[in-house]
Amino acid sequence: MCPRAPKTMHFVLSHVCRKDEPWLKLIKRLLAIHILIIVYHGDT
Repeated sequence: MCPRAPKTMHFVLSHVCRKDEPWLKLIKRLLAIHILIIVYHGDT
């Protein structure tokens, strides 16, 4: 895992919260789906 990942995530999420542009909404939605998939597969 890249150590910069958490910082990048925080940076992206902060911008998503700040602006509500369509492409940011799409990124937010994709991230949510990705996290759900990771959690789902992590439980099995």
